[in-house]
Amino acid sequence: MRDPLFWVPIKFKLPLTFVSICLVAFGVGGFVVTSTAQEALVRQIRSRLDERAAATRMIVRHHLDLVARRAEDFASDGFIRTSAEAIAAEGATPESIAVRQLREHLVASKLPLVAAFVDAAVLDMAGRRICDAYGGAEGRSVSETSFTALLEPGGSRDYPSFAVATPLRDLSGKRRIGTLVLQIRADTWVGGMNELRGLPAADGAVVAVQSGRGARLQLAGDQSPADAIAYRSTIPETGWNLIVEVDRAAVTAPAARLRNRFLATAAVLLGLTALVLFFPVRFLLAPLSRIREAARRLAGGDFSVRVGYSSKDEIGDLSRAFDIMANAIEERTEALKRREASIRLERDRLDAVLSSMRDGLLALDGNGSVTFANEAAQPLVELLDDASVAVRAGCAAPDAAGCVNCLREAVLPRGACTIKADGRVFEVHVTELPGADGESPGRLCVSRDITERVAQAKVQAHQERMNVLGNISAVMAHELNNPLAAIAMFAQMLESQLDAGEGGGGGAGGAGRGLSDEAARNAARESAEVIRRNVETCRRTIRGLLDTAGQGPPDTADFDLRDLIEDVRRFLRPIWERAGIAFDVDCAEDVGDVVGDELQLRQVLINLVMNAVHAMEDGGWVAVRARRDERGFRIEVEDTGTGIPADERDRVFEPFFTTKAPGVGTGLGLSTSRRIIAAHAGSLEIVATGAGGTTFAILLPDKNTAPDPVESARD
Repeated sequence: MRDPLFWVPIKFKLPLTFVSICLVAFGVGGFVVTSTAQEALVRQIRSRLDERAAATRMIVRHHLDLVARRAEDFASDGFIRTSAEAIAAEGATPESIAVRQLREHLVASKLPLVAAFVDAAVLDMAGRRICDAYGGAEGRSVSETSFTALLEPGGSRDYPSFAVATPLRDLSGKRRIGTLVLQIRADTWVGGMNELRGLPAADGAVVAVQSGRGARLQLAGDQSPADAIAYRSTIPETGWNLIVEVDRAAVTAPAARLRNRFLATAAVLLGLTALVLFFPVRFLLAPLSRIREAARRLAGGDFSVRVGYSSKDEIGDLSRAFDIMANAIEERTEALKRREASIRLERDRLDAVLSSMRDGLLALDGNGSVTFANEAAQPLVELLDDASVAVRAGCAAPDAAGCVNCLREAVLPRGACTIKADGRVFEVHVTELPGADGESPGRLCVSRDITERVAQAKVQAHQERMNVLGNISAVMAHELNNPLAAIAMFAQMLESQLDAGEGGGGGAGGAGRGLSDEAARNAARESAEVIRRNVETCRRTIRGLLDTAGQGPPDTADFDLRDLIEDVRRFLRPIWERAGIAFDVDCAEDVGDVVGDELQLRQVLINLVMNAVHAMEDGGWVAVRARRDERGFRIEVEDTGTGIPADERDRVFEPFFTTKAPGVGTGLGLSTSRRIIAAHAGSLEIVATGAGGTTFAILLPDKNTAPDPVESARD
């Protein structure tokens, strides 16, 4: 069972218990007694207020009845009735003799009879005022005697007032001819109620009447109290409210005194309780609080804390047991600290050794998560954390993703994995790490950076290929130069024979056959020219192979770039037509002469166009465009082929690297082309590549800004 006061310290629980008992006993008991006494007192006061209100209402109604009878006596005066009837019939003005006589009669003979009457007025049947004493009486035409509302002091009247109105009848008493209105000064009228002073006192009660308009007339007592016990009733004759109020604090003072006695008694008992609780708190709760504070400090790491309380009771035994436990914990903690310092020193040494290793060290748990990695293993950690690496089982793929997935799986790979990350090549060896109880075994990976070794192997392989290429070039030069020389010689002889035969022909049919023979000779001459030019290209290519290890300067001359592009298109026509490919040439009008080796630049364009043809197995479109810009001539070769993969774009210009099928390419076309363009002080780059095709751009300086090709080749 949980303590409901678990958050209260023990040194406060016992005092609070006794104080709560006292508060409940005297608080509840005192509240019940004082509340009962106060309710009884209030009921008694209300009863007395009811009696006072009933007596006051009788007195007020009696005096109102006297005022009404006096007003009816005035209305029975024959002079007033005859004068009022005559004035109403004649429609006399206020200054007429009849009106003045009636006013003098009211002022001199009627109003002085009653001290409270201060003004009078006579109204006709329509309620119009036909005569008044002083002009201050307010009322309306009535058919029977009635009273108006109370009026607060205001204007020329500095006293509260009200009016009584009674009907005027003719001398026969059968016909009503008007209304007599008498204005009454309320304070004078109240002063004449001697019966009010004879009523028994009601403990400072305030008696007043209040009309519906809010005007208030004090009958007895002083100002109305803020917190009052009130009694209200209505006077039927006037509609006024009779209010009897008494100050609540004054009448409930005996109950308040009784409550104060209870509070004083409770305070005395609380003081006595505190004296009684001094010894339990001092010798029972205080030691327990010390033990609690010592336990809190011990939990916080202060192992030197002690209670030090000496007694032979149970609390003393508890204090001594706590001190013994604290001594044992302190000794054990010191031993653990010494052991921890030794382990920390060994760990720091091991961390220093692991951090200084040039080989990467990476530890994985059974789930493939990294638990430790030194600085040299960070590229491998980043590769493991790369979410883009697909998860594949086994280690059959010779790429980085396959090896990384081998590292993540439970079955260890055989031998070493080679992984490329951040442009570096790593050789990774994996060893199994035993797991904790119930956990899968992890693995320890040791990675070694073999980038330089791989680069050196590539350089060595390249040198070996260059040596082989040199030997092959020498054999090819020896074996091909003689046939090519014979082909070139016979091509020249064919041209000479065609030129010598231009004047032949004749006879009757000579004119008819001359045009046909001439066209045949021109076609043959053009074919011989193409054979001779391309034989020369083959000889230059063989010489270039012999110079692959050290390219010599190009044979420069001025030539028309338009003619070169058109010659390439014509030369490759059988190839692109057989492949079902459209070939488009677009040269701007400002494209003109270029300084360079025409045969080498033809070789570059042929290589780029052939690569485009090979990239479009199902047909497509290839275009060669030439433009002039501020840097020189820009030649673009664009195709609609499959594009170059992103991971191979940086390698397409490397010697012997090719994306074509075996037997289709040698991997020397783009590397040789870039080297030729560089010898002409230009550049060859990939402008765009993707699923929609590839665009290569050649930039060549014009003849005015082109540097010396010999110097460029030497550079």
